Amino acid sequence: MLLVNLIFSALLTAFGSLGLIRNLRDLLRAFASSKWPRGEAVVIAAAIHTRRGPRGRTVFEPTVAYRYDFQRTEYSGHRIAFGDMTSDRDRAQRVIDRFAVGTKWEVAICDRQPEMAVLHAGPTHNLWFGVAFFAVYSVAALAYLINSIGAVLVWARS
Repeated sequence: MLLVNLIFSALLTAFGSLGLIRNLRDLLRAFASSKWPRGEAVVIAAAIHTRRGPRGRTVFEPTVAYRYDFQRTEYSGHRIAFGDMTSDRDRAQRVIDRFAVGTKWEVAICDRQPEMAVLHAGPTHNLWFGVAFFAVYSVAALAYLINSIGAVLVWARS
């Protein structure tokens, strides 16, 4: 049983750490995007993608495709904001309704990687929530891992 707890706690810690790293990377990009050059994007498609999320529940992800020009080259993008955009159907529909095909939006474009662009520059509430959630989760998982290691060491000494 001690070995099972050790393996389980290691997996929980790895999951939390990967989620925290991913969200911190997105948070850094979101802050950087506030200073990126701006351009004009034209929405070419907007839809809600449905998929199975954690614990088997259905999640809805608003997806927007757009075109923009940067330094005389045309690019296409899909990022609305940094971080997770999944939500319930009504909220996803409200997001999609804002981005009607053919409408023009300001887009922040990374000048070093022009293929990376975002319609909503800067961090969002969802992104801050993700960072906070995975930070707390990772600390709890790490405490569980340390406790499991301690239990295995005590057992090994006896």
